[in-house]
Amino acid sequence: MDRERHEPTFSVPDLQDVQFRGNRNRPVRSQTSGSGTGLVWKVALGVFLGMSACGLATCTVLGSLGYAVQKQQEVQLNKAIDDLNKIANDPDPMGFAKIAAEKRREEAQRAAEYERVHRPPPLGPNERCVGDTRLRRVENGWVQSGSCP
Repeated sequence: MDRERHEPTFSVPDLQDVQFRGNRNRPVRSQTSGSGTGLVWKVALGVFLGMSACGLATCTVLGSLGYAVQKQQEVQLNKAIDDLNKIANDPDPMGFAKIAAEKRREEAQRAAEYERVHRPPPLGPNERCVGDTRLRRVENGWVQSGSCP
């Protein structure tokens, strides 16, 4: 079986019988040049202006809030500086003078209590003090009965 391959050949087509569609079934479109591009630019410009207005409003609100926060921080800072100056200019920042005064008062109370408890009784009618010696009168003389303050 001997088969040869043959390439197909085409002749010039006869376009006499071909009919193209007429314009009567198609809706008529206005042929304005650049009408689509004009709309794109209008939309882009509208979006740009809207976003710019939104950004401006946002920045205004954030700026106002930031200003309020800054004022509040400034007040706190001034208060902290005043407190620091008060502490720094205090002659006794640790309160040692107050503690010492309290200790002196307690010591004075203890001394007064000791004095009250250990004070010798007052001299009786038959007692005398000679130097630092307390003497008591007996029938035929004097007897030592303690010490005098």
